[in-house]
Amino acid sequence: MNPIIRILFILIFITASPLIFSNQDDPVVTGSETFKLKCASCHGEDAKGKKAKDIDISLNAPDLTMISKRNNGQFPVSRIYAIIDGREVLQEHGTRSMPTWGDLFLTDTIWEGCSQVDEQIVRGRIMELILYLDSIQL
Repeated sequence: MNPIIRILFILIFITASPLIFSNQDDPVVTGSETFKLKCASCHGEDAKGKKAKDIDISLNAPDLTMISKRNNGQFPVSRIYAIIDGREVLQEHGTRSMPTWGDLFLTDTIWEGCSQVDEQIVRGRIMELILYLDSIQL
């Protein structure tokens, strides 16, 4: 990842942290834990992709450890954020067989009893997941 982009995301994360983690009663879900809970069933525990036979889609889930390699050595943070969030339609992404995690994470925060910081929590969870994905690039 470009060092400037990495610094920018760290600053955003640090700035948002008091809002994201203000409810200390709830466990903090890290990117790795979120991946295991929400993504591994399609992309595999190792994130290398697999045929999604357990769910009703006919696509192969892509190898998420090769995102940077497929993008000339750069990890496309904004594009990955938009794909994970899913609330904005991406023409180049084609039809969407992946869940709209932005909405699902928002629903999770409502069930966890959060209120005014719901959207910040969603952004934080997506950013944790992105930082995890960036860390597993080959």
